[in-house]
Amino acid sequence: MVLPFLRIGLRENAEKELKAIEEKGLNTNNVDNAYKLVEIVKGIDKINMMQDGGEYSRDGYSRDILLPPVW
Repeated sequence: MVLPFLRIGLRENAEKELKAIEEKGLNTNNVDNAYKLVEIVKGIDKINMMQDGGEYSRDGYSRDILLPPVW
């Protein structure tokens, strides 16, 4: 189990790094780091949501694609 204060600090650091990448501009040198940082933030959000009693798919983070009905 990751302690809440560690998740908060990790998320803040990831967001800070993403902001720095945004300011410099996304390029071939930093796209991999940006992807990993986004995955870290998403993972922390998922942990927080699950610990708060939410369900991953119920709260809008489902991998299911909603397609319009075919008539």
